[in-house]
Amino acid sequence: MKSMIKINLFFCFLAFSTVFISCDDYDDEDVVPETPTTQIGSIAIAQNSEFGQVITDNGGNMLYFFTKDVDGSSNCEGDCESAWPVFYKKDLEAGNGLEASDIAVIERPDGSKQNTYKGWPLYYFSGDQQAGDINGDGAGKTWYVAKPDYKVMIASKEVAADIQNYLVDDRGNTLYYFTQDEGTTSNCEGGCLANWPAFSVNEKELPSFFNKDQFGITAGNDGTDQITFNGRPMYFFANDAKRGDFNGHTAGDVWFVNNISFE
Repeated sequence: MKSMIKINLFFCFLAFSTVFISCDDYDDEDVVPETPTTQIGSIAIAQNSEFGQVITDNGGNMLYFFTKDVDGSSNCEGDCESAWPVFYKKDLEAGNGLEASDIAVIERPDGSKQNTYKGWPLYYFSGDQQAGDINGDGAGKTWYVAKPDYKVMIASKEVAADIQNYLVDDRGNTLYYFTQDEGTTSNCEGGCLANWPAFSVNEKELPSFFNKDQFGITAGNDGTDQITFNGRPMYFFANDAKRGDFNGHTAGDVWFVNNISFE
């Protein structure tokens, strides 16, 4: 009986010693933090109370579009690049609702690389101090927080001496109006629509510069809803070969780009 008591006391002491040693040797510095689930080299959609859906890197830092980049190349160098650092990750992955086909890489004038989304080069803003900051939106009326759901964007490119900014869709395709339309009613149909396809989307997600009341929806002659700007239906031009082109401006003296004035 005494032997059994001694054995039991020995195991109790051993168990207590083990617990004591393990607790003494395991301090806070040994705790391994939870590994983030977002992979390095990805961009994703984040939700913002003011801007809705926005695009960030995997650390939650905001990314931006530059309206002077409408043709798909970067027009930000030197001091501009110091304020708006280039975003580039090799083998960038699309996360959280983004399409991989919308992500690409361009070569900058200095030979370095830059990631693009829907053809718009991506940048950070040096004035953003921490993840979640959106301090660069609207800067110079040329910088806007990157969003996955823009339907209309601004292009900053000289069309004429009095036209420096005009409307494009989310992929940089120029939008036009037709002077022979009657208010919101389109007078372009048949062969006209073949050359001037209606701009038809069912949402109006816009850069923050705009008032959403400037845009509306009307019944288009192609059977779809057509977007209007300042009461005029908008169209593409079939002979615009690439983003940023404005080959339809002044066509027949009745077709014009949608000029944007910042005055």
